[in-house]
Amino acid sequence: IPSLLTGKSELKPTATESIVLDFGTGFTGPTSDGCRFALLLNGKEIWSHTQKELAPQKFQVDLSEWAGQKIKLTLLVNALAESTNDWANWLRPQIRINKK
Repeated sequence: IPSLLTGKSELKPTATESIVLDFGTGFTGPTSDGCRFALLLNGKEIWSHTQKELAPQKFQVDLSEWAGQKIKLTLLVNALAESTNDWANWLRPQIRINKK
């Protein structure tokens, strides 16, 4: 059974700025076979990563393509074949506007 969190935002950078989503993924404790993390934007998958390692991993996804639009962003975690001890975590997801 997948777990998800959904939020809505409107992305409004200037012409000299870009928009990124910074975040990490990880586990609270040892996992049996890992999990698949995915980002959905307006219901369409734009990023995914299968992780088995316990150590946190950092990622950045460029959202500039959707500048000026209202978006619905979903953070999804899905257990692989075995869900025992899959205490998966999204770490500090933040939408940031950066200077180009």
